[in-house]
Amino acid sequence: MFFIDVGLAIVVAIALSGVLLKFSNQQGPWQRRWAFGSLIFLCAWAGGAWLAPIHTDSWVTYWLPFAAVGTIAALLVAVASPTHELATDEDRAEFEREQTAVLMSVTISLYTLVGGLLVLVLAAYVI
Repeated sequence: MFFIDVGLAIVVAIALSGVLLKFSNQQGPWQRRWAFGSLIFLCAWAGGAWLAPIHTDSWVTYWLPFAAVGTIAALLVAVASPTHELATDEDRAEFEREQTAVLMSVTISLYTLVGGLLVLVLAAYVI
């Protein structure tokens, strides 16, 4: 079940990342698109591992939690991403000063979230 769960989470992450990055161009506050995809992968994997039914004969009921949690996580990250329309040079200078502080806090939050998701994934298979 471990490899099936990982495979489903990868498929969901690739599909959702591809669709959201193509149509909305919102990849979160990070410069790299892989950070968005890996966050969706971990969310889908953790949510699917905990919410997937134990004994099922239907694949629809097994992959649905992976897709649902991945979709919710992808939409939350895409919607919460800031968009900036800079009118003047003063706005641009202020944005550049604030960008480093915001990026640092988001990076720390990302590492905390990834650590928590990894603990949830490990606990799902150990318990």
